[in-house]
Amino acid sequence: SLCFCSNEQYLVSLGGKDCGSIIVWDIEQNIAICGTIATKETTGDALNVCALRQRWTVFVSGGDQNLRVWHIDRDRKRLEVQDVAVGKLRREFTGMCITEDDEILYVGTMSGD
Repeated sequence: SLCFCSNEQYLVSLGGKDCGSIIVWDIEQNIAICGTIATKETTGDALNVCALRQRWTVFVSGGDQNLRVWHIDRDRKRLEVQDVAVGKLRREFTGMCITEDDEILYVGTMSGD
């Protein structure tokens, strides 16, 4: 899965099941600036990424029992992550859409609920 940050400076790439990594690329400089494993060992694979519209250093990843918010720290060349609290909900998150003001994240699941 791929997404461009809203300022079009960064490209976020999510690898497949074989690597499971998130890499952030600086498009102008044509270099990878940071990356890490996309999920915790206790969850399944991450399947997609979606960039916020107003905060261009923030994006979301979702997949099998995982939903995470990421912040690109360009100065320290690292990603900071926060797991989204979904309680006891066990779903495969398959699609994401963020409102123009970044206030609401809509997430689709394999079960449709």
